[in-house]
Amino acid sequence: MSARAAIVLALAGTVPGIVLRLSGTHIGTLPDTALFGLAIVSAAFLLAWTAEASETEIAQGLAVAFVALIAVLPEYAVDMTFAWKAGKDAAYAPFAVANMTGANRLLIGVAWPLIFFLFWLKNRGRDLRLERSYSIEVVAL
Repeated sequence: MSARAAIVLALAGTVPGIVLRLSGTHIGTLPDTALFGLAIVSAAFLLAWTAEASETEIAQGLAVAFVALIAVLPEYAVDMTFAWKAGKDAAYAPFAVANMTGANRLLIGVAWPLIFFLFWLKNRGRDLRLERSYSIEVVAL
């Protein structure tokens, strides 16, 4: 498959989710979930390809920072919505806290260990050695 065809296919994968969301249509729990899932995966591919292509024009670290920002913006939008509603109705306050702490727990408790576990499976316990130039990123993590 050519790169152009892959991009068109990924763009096409986002369309059903966008149409369902903007039209407010619900075709059933399972089909809705499948179509929204397809849209999310397609958008993730587009985001990854865009980040990779942007590395030819901007520094790799900056490209990764943009991808990270775009990836977490929806999470912060949900948290901001709960916080905004909590300002008017205190019943929403626990939702804002639970949303943010839950997302961080998943990232720290599941995602990072999964990455290291996959590395371990591939390399059967050999040390993970990083170049000294990555020290700032490792400290930040």
